[in-house]
Amino acid sequence: MKKGIIILVLLGLTFFPMVSESQTEKIILGFIDQDDFPMTMTNTTGLNFELLKLVEENLGIEFTFVMLPWKRCFFELQQNKINGLIGASFKEERMEYGSYPMTADNKLDNSKRLYDASYSLYKLKGDNLSWNGTEFVNLNNRKIGSILGYSIVDTLKNLKVDVDDGAKTSKQNLDKMIKGRICASVLMTTDTDFVLKTNKSYSEKIEKVDLPVSAKPYFLMLSHQFVKEHPETAEKIWTKIKDLRDSKEYEDKKDAFFSSQTEF
Repeated sequence: MKKGIIILVLLGLTFFPMVSESQTEKIILGFIDQDDFPMTMTNTTGLNFELLKLVEENLGIEFTFVMLPWKRCFFELQQNKINGLIGASFKEERMEYGSYPMTADNKLDNSKRLYDASYSLYKLKGDNLSWNGTEFVNLNNRKIGSILGYSIVDTLKNLKVDVDDGAKTSKQNLDKMIKGRICASVLMTTDTDFVLKTNKSYSEKIEKVDLPVSAKPYFLMLSHQFVKEHPETAEKIWTKIKDLRDSKEYEDKKDAFFSSQTEF
């Protein structure tokens, strides 16, 4: 009898191995309860979700997305009621709420960011206007376009730039450039690059200045408790974000997302 029990136990160990750290339960990720096009939309569409779904598929894990007010996201993260927070820029004081990806020498690892929210200068081909990192060169008091409500508008005004922010979309700004109503535009890089990539009528006449006017990295934060209990899984998630962010697989997902949008 005892021998039979021992055999059953051994069989149980053979067919039901201990759950490894990578086989965690659903990982709950919080996100802001406002649309942040094109990255995070309240209907769980957007580029952040596209990238994180690829991470799921590649690592064999499962994310659950929970929409919360922004301040509450940090409180829930601190309490480990959510395991992660999508799209947080780095602030020293936020480290009390959760963890950012860090290097071996305990510095912020920008390579493992979710994305850069950047604004770039778009100008007509042949124009000698440029951006040197601190100021516009050869602007000569001409007008630059942007979009009403974009944070970059205040930045441009602080640089004493004459800003036309009457347009509601990137395409409207590009049309103004072609018509000669403005000399250039400072627009969100991700969606404007797609407009140029997919519209020959724009790309034949307009080009981007490579150096961004403004750029800030945003991260997937993870709760301190999650990182403590699942350090290998946390590192795998951050590393896979890095690997996939610049992949063709993700580039195809971005193209499909923008192609599904009616206007931007």
